[in-house]
Amino acid sequence: MPAAAGLRQCPAAESGIETDVRVMSEGAEVGQMERQVSAFFEPGGPLAAAAERAGISYEHRLQQVQMAEAVARVLANGGHLAVEAGTGVGKSLAYLVPCLFFVGEAEENRPVVISTYTISLQEQLAGKDIPLLQAAARRRISAVLAKGRNNYLCLRRLSAAMRSQNELLPEMRHEELHRINQWAGSAREGSLQELPFLPSAEVWELVCCEQDNCLGKKCRFYERCFFTKARRRLDVADLIIVNHHLFFADLALGVHARGILPQYSAAILDEAHQILKVAPDYFGLRISQAALEYWAGRLVSKDEARGLLVTLREGHLIPEIRAWRLAVESLFREISNKLELSPERAYVRLMSPMRVVDTVSTPLMGMSRKLAGLAARLDSVAPEMAVELRALALRGQETALSLQHFFNMSLDDHVYWVELEGARKALPVLHALPVEVGPILREVLFGRLERVVLSSATLSVAGRMDYFCRRLGVDEEIEKLVIGSPFRYERQMQVIVVRGLPDPTAEEDFIRAAARTLRALILEEKAGVFVLFTSARMMHRFAELLAEDIRRGGRSLYVQGQEISRDAMLQRFRAEGNAILFGLDSFWMGVDVQGPALRMVVIVRLPFAVPDQPPVRALMERIQERGGDPFIEFSLPEAVLKFRQGVGRLIRSAYDEGRVVILDGRVIERRYGRYFLESLPECGFEVRNASDFDYATEEAGD
Repeated sequence: MPAAAGLRQCPAAESGIETDVRVMSEGAEVGQMERQVSAFFEPGGPLAAAAERAGISYEHRLQQVQMAEAVARVLANGGHLAVEAGTGVGKSLAYLVPCLFFVGEAEENRPVVISTYTISLQEQLAGKDIPLLQAAARRRISAVLAKGRNNYLCLRRLSAAMRSQNELLPEMRHEELHRINQWAGSAREGSLQELPFLPSAEVWELVCCEQDNCLGKKCRFYERCFFTKARRRLDVADLIIVNHHLFFADLALGVHARGILPQYSAAILDEAHQILKVAPDYFGLRISQAALEYWAGRLVSKDEARGLLVTLREGHLIPEIRAWRLAVESLFREISNKLELSPERAYVRLMSPMRVVDTVSTPLMGMSRKLAGLAARLDSVAPEMAVELRALALRGQETALSLQHFFNMSLDDHVYWVELEGARKALPVLHALPVEVGPILREVLFGRLERVVLSSATLSVAGRMDYFCRRLGVDEEIEKLVIGSPFRYERQMQVIVVRGLPDPTAEEDFIRAAARTLRALILEEKAGVFVLFTSARMMHRFAELLAEDIRRGGRSLYVQGQEISRDAMLQRFRAEGNAILFGLDSFWMGVDVQGPALRMVVIVRLPFAVPDQPPVRALMERIQERGGDPFIEFSLPEAVLKFRQGVGRLIRSAYDEGRVVILDGRVIERRYGRYFLESLPECGFEVRNASDFDYATEEAGD
């Protein structure tokens, strides 16, 4: 582990921002890898020369070098690092360059896994940063993008589906199957992403690779197997790029069996602020009626004309599945009725086991045993069909156990609830998640891996990362580093707080008054505006009040969830240059609009989490049980982090400029507001009265 670290005030180079930085103890030696990394970034050094050859502008940033040296220290010596580096630092190269020296130092150092949340960052790493790194190093670096097993076509299953298409698929899906079969002969990597069309889930799930549905070296397609080839590429890679979902799925799978990824020496998780959103799902339960129906449908379709059992002429099991389907429908209907679920009451937390008899798990376990027995009989005569049945038997047994865990509430330290999901909020889904994921990650990630680096632009609250690291279970065992941005926020950004609006908790009064202020702000700003909301209901009310005025002014209004997709909204917003965009959660982070198309970000309400969501409520209760304050220890830091992400949408390059407007006056009226304000970079700051905007409203009405 790194030497014990202390905190000191460190001005972020070139930015004038005071930043808390946890650094190595005085007198600690600078290692060879740190010196190599630092030299790599020097003006006139390998990276600068490669950028010049490629026609890319290169700027030597002290913040980038500081981060790179910290990553190099952890890779060389072991230990864990959480680093917050402001927008514009160049985080990806700051961790890629140390990886270059680390994997080149010894065979056992390969590979390093780099995990991201967004596809856009994966594309940046693979298409821009790693090629630049290779050019600078003047040697090949083997970097492979890892995909989940289900993304690959299984040639054995495709062959079986082609032979039995009439028994496995409705006629309307046959053409899709034939198109996949035709493509398979020329496919390079055999992945879903490579397919020239998007197949239906029904067809792809019939022919894709599956975890327990593989003959391995016994398969007649083994040498041509797309997934096997992908695994071989991973086995010899220097760097493996994954997304967070695959990373944590592999981590959870590896607790009980061999995971998806090969053994790796270090993990770097970029966009690390998303870990707490992604990780819990892979250590809990989610059981839907649709998932149970999918399992049954693989065996026999609802009209009993297709399925594996039809293909095998094993009709004696079909009545049992028919009865089980009815039991599933009845059970989920009873759950919904007993809990009085409705679109207005979309979720109910369970404090004790439901008074509902589980009529599904026992027959499911029995059918799964019969399928396993049938598979054993077919091993010698039809091994390909046997492996399909065995995979379904195993999945059925696992699902039956999950149902029993849920109905008995037998998983310790989990929160249980039922929630209506789907487009019409009509389908009850059973959920169980760990109350705290930190103890799990401490064991399966930080406790098993010698080197973990966490990176993001937003991990700290008022300059400290204690909250984030404590939630991950590693507050004391991790080196922490907070580095400011090279951007000149004092010149580029102004924050305006509007005072005098009703408290947002008086929702309708606030909406009407804040909408008048927002109308004036939009009239005042001629370029593009992001308006960030915390609730869909409030967003739609603002849209009702303002849409006509905005469009009468010759500008477009895009409201998330209406008519077009998120990506299409962004594309049009960038192209038009003066549009107004109303966005929810996914627009607070991971959105990058550079240039004059975005000159104002409006935060309508401070982004406190809804306290009645079952996982949130359970965590707050746990904090209270320990004698803590749930607001100070959870609600406030969570809101500050999301607030910082929202503010961060405005300045995405050294040439951006504009205003962040906060309509929630609590940021200056309540004592906790200082945590939000102290988390802002040094920039222009102004408080304006809501009445200051009345003139524009009056003009609009004239």
